[in-house]
Amino acid sequence: MKNSIKILAAIAVIGFAGNASAQGPTANANANATVVQPVSLSNNGTALSFGNVVAVANGSATMSDAPVGVETYTAGVDPGNLNRGTQSNVHFTVSGAAGFLWNIPAPPTTIPVISGANTLTVDNLTFSSIGGTLSGIGVADFYLGGTLELGATPVNGTYAGSVPVTVAYN
Repeated sequence: MKNSIKILAAIAVIGFAGNASAQGPTANANANATVVQPVSLSNNGTALSFGNVVAVANGSATMSDAPVGVETYTAGVDPGNLNRGTQSNVHFTVSGAAGFLWNIPAPPTTIPVISGANTLTVDNLTFSSIGGTLSGIGVADFYLGGTLELGATPVNGTYAGSVPVTVAYN
């Protein structure tokens, strides 16, 4: 019986020694995160509006993406002394975490505008900025312009469409 106790004691010592050598030194790693507000985009109440243009085959009207939009026309499209209507580019504001980078991951370049069964194209969509750093208060502004293409046989009407714009943090 004494030999059995000695053998069990020896096995216990070897077992503890084996576990002790397998553990080795340890270290801790810190984990942390900073939660920031999501990036958002708002239209400041403006539309990409070309106003009233004269329906001339293959004509176009272009609205700039400058903060004060300027409209230019190809020959014959300028309404001259007619009521030009509302002309404007689109003013967007990006909001998010101050100092973070933002961008427009896939800026659109062309959209259809529709009046009943008729479709025209707004192309050459331009942005005054497609990315940058949010200011110290977490905002940035940019403007959208484009060109209304009247096509070979423009049909009178009021045309409308939508420009999808998405922003993200870099």
